[in-house]
Amino acid sequence: MLKVNLKNEIVKRKFFKWLKEANGCCNSTVNSIEKAILIYEDFTGLANFATFISGKAVAFKKWLQKRKVKSKPLSLTTYCTYVKDGKRILLEIQDMNEWIDRSKTLSIY
Repeated sequence: MLKVNLKNEIVKRKFFKWLKEANGCCNSTVNSIEKAILIYEDFTGLANFATFISGKAVAFKKWLQKRKVKSKPLSLTTYCTYVKDGKRILLEIQDMNEWIDRSKTLSIY
């Protein structure tokens, strides 16, 4: 059985809806953002998004660099991709957290 964080799932569902409807993102963009957030959730062990702090960003980047593909060390290309993806993922998480903050002030979160 899959583990989920119900609060995160509710936030993600609302965030993805906002991305599509209000922000005008296409399905492929939303899918890409969803994959990025899933990688971050894998790192945090499904920790609540509200617990995000800057120290986690540094630890996440290091975690991405240490990941292995099929139990083999990363190639240089994969390593560079992970670093680039790590920055993109953190930007997506930051955007989502900013959206959460705005939503709280508007009482829609």
